[in-house]
Amino acid sequence: MMNKKMPLYSVPTSSELNYTWSTLHRVPRRTEIPLTIKPWLSETGSLTTKLQNLGELTVEVLFDNWSKASTEEQMKLCLHPRERVHVRKVILSLNGTPVIYARSIIPSTSLKGHWRHLTKLGTQPLGRFLYKSNKVSRGKIEIAQLPTTFFPNINQPLWARRSIFYQYGHGILVSEAFSPTITSFLK
Repeated sequence: MMNKKMPLYSVPTSSELNYTWSTLHRVPRRTEIPLTIKPWLSETGSLTTKLQNLGELTVEVLFDNWSKASTEEQMKLCLHPRERVHVRKVILSLNGTPVIYARSIIPSTSLKGHWRHLTKLGTQPLGRFLYKSNKVSRGKIEIAQLPTTFFPNINQPLWARRSIFYQYGHGILVSEAFSPTITSFLK
């Protein structure tokens, strides 16, 4: 278990979550997803809303600026290698406990309509804006098992999910890595 006072997510700035991704139904047979984490990975509604219903949700911004997407992220979003993207990395905490590391790739072509404000969210959760319009659609949720070395102070396999939200341009790729601490918030 981790110490709440230690920074859970001292994630290197190069951590683009470049792992082997598969849909929830196509996870290799030898891989067992813990029953306590599966509901979080398969949640199709707003994770922000779900978290807010469980306690006080806070957002710590680690990085929020124009940068470069990884090669895998570029391919996933069908971007040209030099295409500008806004990268947002945050820690979502519930009642002061870090539970999710999120990395969002927002191509400049997607900054239209109400999404044009996404580069100025500050400590507001991205999910609040993604679900603002009923015209937003979501691609398939993919999951990956992360190595035990992904986060310091956690010595067990971790799970992440990602999906693309579509409304403008190439869409927005949102990847979320779940800390084991999130399982204590299951209802």
